[in-house]
Amino acid sequence: MTAIRLRGVCPADDTEWCRPTDIEVADGAFFVIRTTPSRARRLARFVLGLDEPAEGTVEVLGLELHTASRAGLDRVRRSVGSVLQPDGLLGTFTLEANLALAASVRGALHAGASRTAAREMLGRCGLAERSLTRPGALPPDVRETAALARALVCRPAMVVLDDPISAVKSRTAFELYQLCREIARTVVILTHRRNDALYDLADVVALWDSEGFRTDAAA
Repeated sequence: MTAIRLRGVCPADDTEWCRPTDIEVADGAFFVIRTTPSRARRLARFVLGLDEPAEGTVEVLGLELHTASRAGLDRVRRSVGSVLQPDGLLGTFTLEANLALAASVRGALHAGASRTAAREMLGRCGLAERSLTRPGALPPDVRETAALARALVCRPAMVVLDDPISAVKSRTAFELYQLCREIARTVVILTHRRNDALYDLADVVALWDSEGFRTDAAA
């Protein structure tokens, strides 16, 4: 199965995404795309079903999103963890509460199980001691790690991550990306700069610039 398939996709009124684009991500791949922040944001929102393109089709986990039922869209969204920019962490909630909410809504877990899942994932990400801290009190690297932990807490089939841990030190980032690979079957990372350590983990590295989307160019 193909995890993500875009065919002839183009948004309206976007000067960077200037042509219809085809993208295909195989199920089970660790797929890295280097592109601009604008393209990364648009692509992530299309894949999550938050926006619709002006042209073309978007298929995620076997479902064509534009023609999908509400139940189908909900199934896909529960199966995909994400980190967008901005990260969307709730400032009035602790980290544990942010993750527990995600586990409750996306994972359909009851309150006790949601809290347990939240504490376990914070521990896996090295944030156990920060569980009762609110996002606004965190330094950038810790906040990025917390947003990633929230994306992983429901153990999704796929994660779509927009420049997720750029402030995190290289060794820790490498370990967190390995955790993504352990938990999610398919990992899609959108990066805005060259990252050789990340490329070493990837099955596929694609470059998406003014010349188009391609996997056969040095990223």
